[in-house]
Parts: sequence; structure tokens; C-alpha cells
Amino acid sequence: MWARDISTIDKKHSRHKKETKDKESQRWLDVLLATEAVMPSDVTIVTVADCEADIYDFLAMKRRERSEVLIRAYQNRSVHTVDSDEVEKLSLAIRQIAPVGKLSIEL
Repeated sequence: MWARDISTIDKKHSRHKKETKDKESQRWLDVLLATEAVMPSDVTIVTVADCEADIYDFLAMKRRERSEVLIRAYQNRSVHTVDSDEVEKLSLAIRQIAPVGKLSIEL
């Protein structure tokens, strides 16, 4: 369980001056590393994250085999297409991919 330190509220304007290790976003990297450390290598890990994890340090982080991430995108990043070295925007690339399944959950 995690809760924001009350003394850091309203300090968002200084966030661009800090390294990831000094931000709340560091928890995404820490949790992924901790999960990989305790899960057997034959288990597929899927880290589900909100748009706060849409940061370069997390996306570029080296992950073990069978460690995947599912992130709610915040930035419309440039991505390489699957079948070529062409670059296009993430939103366009996603719209061109056929869904592989659908799951409904009743809450």
C-alpha cells in the first residue's frame, strides 16, 4: 500500500528538475524489480500500471524474459511498426492492430 507524503502536495512544478529516483514514479521501477526477484522464472509477470508509469526510465528498463508491461499511455509516443523500421505514432499503431481477445469483468 502506498500513500503520497502530505508534505509533497502542490510541488508538481519542480518535478522536471528531479531524477526518476527522486520522484514518486520510482515506485514503478522498484515494484517491477521486486516482483521479478520473487517470482519463479517460469511464471509470466504482467505489470499493470497507470499513466504515471509512461516514463522513459520505466519503458527502457531491462526486464527478464516473460516479464511484460501493460501501461495506460499518457504520451502519444513514436513507435517502430512491427513489420518494418517505419516510425508512427502510438495511437495510430494501436488502431491498426486487431484485438486478440476481450474480457469483461463484473464488479
